[in-house]
Amino acid sequence: MKCFWKAGFVALLLLITSSVSMVIARQADSLYGFGITHNEGEQTILTIVDTTGIVEEFTLPVPTGFTLLEALASPNGDWISLYSVNNEAQTHIQLFHLLNNEVRDVVTGIDTSFGDLPPANFLPVWSPDSRYLAFNVISVFGGAIDTLIYSLVDNQVHTAFAGFTQLYPYEVAWSANSAQLAIATMRCTANNGRSLCETLIQVIEVPSLNVQNMAEISVETGKACELKWSPNGKYIAFLFDCDVSNIYFFEVFLLDVAQNAIQPLTTLTNPVPLVNTLLLGYRNTYDFTWSDISELLIGVIAAQGGSEIDPTTLSIGSFTYLVPDSLTTQVSEEMGREWSQNPVNTSVAYRAETWELDSSNQLVVTSRQSRIAMLSAGQFTFLVNGSAGCDYRWSPDGQMLTYRNVENQTTLGIICEVASELVLYISLNDQFITFPFNKGEQSVGWLRLLKPSP
Repeated sequence: MKCFWKAGFVALLLLITSSVSMVIARQADSLYGFGITHNEGEQTILTIVDTTGIVEEFTLPVPTGFTLLEALASPNGDWISLYSVNNEAQTHIQLFHLLNNEVRDVVTGIDTSFGDLPPANFLPVWSPDSRYLAFNVISVFGGAIDTLIYSLVDNQVHTAFAGFTQLYPYEVAWSANSAQLAIATMRCTANNGRSLCETLIQVIEVPSLNVQNMAEISVETGKACELKWSPNGKYIAFLFDCDVSNIYFFEVFLLDVAQNAIQPLTTLTNPVPLVNTLLLGYRNTYDFTWSDISELLIGVIAAQGGSEIDPTTLSIGSFTYLVPDSLTTQVSEEMGREWSQNPVNTSVAYRAETWELDSSNQLVVTSRQSRIAMLSAGQFTFLVNGSAGCDYRWSPDGQMLTYRNVENQTTLGIICEVASELVLYISLNDQFITFPFNKGEQSVGWLRLLKPSP
């Protein structure tokens, strides 16, 4: 069964007396729907779909003169954060509540094009309990980068980290219980006319904002990224180095938060320190998630070579790593990417990829597909297969999953933004429904629908 919609085919009934308008196309079939935004002239329209098609439409309250860069649903589906930019080098963050049309202005900052970091480092990040919003912002007073936390509890913005020119934050990550925030920062110093930068990971307690610890990644200068907390808040896994030097050193690392101790989890590139080592041309790729409180699930491509890959160095598959001992078990010969954990059970959705070397010893992808699987005792039990996808998102009740269809893309890398179809999977009946996904549309996430009339 396929349901198709186009935003232009649905008549909008605008509420003239309000900057926020709403249309109910028909009564919703489920508690949650998936939000998508698109522009109509100077307005930004939010369309919500579920198993029945379009169920709600809103005009989002983006300020006049601003362009929406990202809209992100809170984990409980009640709020949407709106991140916008205007032509006067300003950014603006708002919150919009779906059920009562409440709008909250959070903060205004300087356009990220003024800094050295990409826009993704400034996008708001929801806490898992939906009570806080963390983000980096370039202050309009002096231009330093700060990490701020907006609290929905007291409707206030709090400074979690105050940066300056030589020490600035660039990535944040929430613990599963929303009681801790990890902030990755760069500390740069001048050395013989060069700027050398190293990463520190600071952990603060929320809501007190007390600093729990600050860990220095001292193995090398470089940048950590993709910080991910273990479910029990004991560890933080991350990649290092995420800068250009990953051609000779690139691993998954583990931070023991209480002990303030850092160790490499994978050991697939050069040993450290890197003094007087050669550029060995590592071409490694990792994609990881926590599958249990003491187990990481990692998709790996490990290879070495310049213009050609050395076949003897090639390793591809998905592995579990027990922490902190790094005991490794291969669970699949496919590389798993974009792991997405179901919020109510132990199933995981991901893109499974098969790779090999061609006659010129170049990496080529031979197959891609979406899978939903259960992991137990070091083994996968495959539940559902679907078309190749990206951007996997479970509904808060774990009953539905969306992803974008990229099965027509055959290049080495996936460009999720150009996917032309949204796939909705319903676990109750193993049904897939597809919706066109048009150019310029953006995924918002799962949103709580208006309560049906009694």
